[in-house]
Amino acid sequence: MHLSLLSSDPERLGLPSGSHLERLVHCRASHAMSMKARQLGQATHEDSEAAQQGTRIHETLHTGNLEELGPEERELAEDLRRQELDLLSEWKRDSTVQERREERFYLRREGHLFPIFTGQPDLVFSQGNRALIIDRKLGRRQVSAPSENWQLRAYAVLLAQADPGLEEITVAIQSPFFKYQPAIYGCEELDQFHRLILTVLASLSDPGEPMIGSWCTFCPGSMICPARSKERNQLAIPVQELPSGTDAARLLEMVARVEAVCDQIKAHYKAQLETDSSCVPGWRLQSSSRRWIPHPEQAFERLIEQFSVSEFLECTSVSVSELERAWASKNNVPTAQARVRFSRYMGDCIAEKRVAPSLRQTTNQHSI
Repeated sequence: MHLSLLSSDPERLGLPSGSHLERLVHCRASHAMSMKARQLGQATHEDSEAAQQGTRIHETLHTGNLEELGPEERELAEDLRRQELDLLSEWKRDSTVQERREERFYLRREGHLFPIFTGQPDLVFSQGNRALIIDRKLGRRQVSAPSENWQLRAYAVLLAQADPGLEEITVAIQSPFFKYQPAIYGCEELDQFHRLILTVLASLSDPGEPMIGSWCTFCPGSMICPARSKERNQLAIPVQELPSGTDAARLLEMVARVEAVCDQIKAHYKAQLETDSSCVPGWRLQSSSRRWIPHPEQAFERLIEQFSVSEFLECTSVSVSELERAWASKNNVPTAQARVRFSRYMGDCIAEKRVAPSLRQTTNQHSI
């Protein structure tokens, strides 16, 4: 293990973790590539704005202090908090509940001291021989349901190892944008998941070739992955005739993955150019300025003698999403219901125009 991983991630210790298990089940090679990418300073998908927002909301929910969040983030956090209370109320059988927030668990082989696997659920509640695990998802990308979710299976195994008296573990996902049905794992299922995790971990020392699929989406090793590089080269080969049907679906999935890697490569060199403007010959960062009026009321006061209210408003535009969030906050409407209820309330005050359609994948093709 590289020492830099220990110093930068003292709790995770550079170990495979629950959040990576789905990828490891399908692509054993991704673990070593992710570690190598971090050593090279070329890891991807680990410091995006979406990831930073998720971290901020998770931290404030852990501390209970929402004051440092912006209005939109605070609404998301409050919605998740309401979901937590509702789910806990349905699950618990009496008022005596043990709660653990953001606690990290470790898996060890029998008779061994050093851990081989780790995971950190957002919330764990236990009551006698039962437990409830809650994982919060703030992204707008739908994940696997709890009954099929490898991350939640990993958390359940880790918790069962830490508390052998548990006979039933309920796993649930909370999201401001999607609804997920909780799943219940019994001892037999937990033993089965445990054995599979050990099998996956044992194969990491000889993982074979990387495998490409939907699990590649957030892989930190994307930029150095030979399979992803091969895909990029394949797209560079002139195509005589574009395929149709299933082959077209596979080609579009490949294009999406290649585009994602290209975006990460550009982000990598952008960060380098921000530090050293001459490090990439022939390339530079170019910025532009954007003008806006942060305080419309002050602008109107300045122009009141020249513009009527209607004339002033004709020169402005209203952000429907921001107005919707403000209305939902004033009326205590959950984020997940805000769009429908606000549209119904506003009626024909809101105009809607169809924009050009964009490609969107509806199913994952794993047999690429």
